[in-house]
Amino acid sequence: MNIAFSNLSGFPVKTQSGEDVGKITDCVIDRKAHAVTHYEVKMGHLTNRTTRLIHTSQVIGISETEMIVKDGLVSEEVKEKRRKNPPIPQGVSPTKL
Repeated sequence: MNIAFSNLSGFPVKTQSGEDVGKITDCVIDRKAHAVTHYEVKMGHLTNRTTRLIHTSQVIGISETEMIVKDGLVSEEVKEKRRKNPPIPQGVSPTKL
């Protein structure tokens, strides 16, 4: 099954064990091979955002709703930041917290 990038952009990325990694924002293409080599994934929320490149060898699969990657891509440092700064619920303005 082929997926257009316009449909892939914004896909949630999770590890095999269900840990949220982030959302796909872009991809890197090898011009000679005409193939995707990496996916760019934004992690974090608001002021705590980072971007990570995930090599295609780390991808387990892509379903119609999410990308699954190998466990271990979410470091302990990132997990600790998430514990200290939990995500803001949808529909809630950050200024009202």
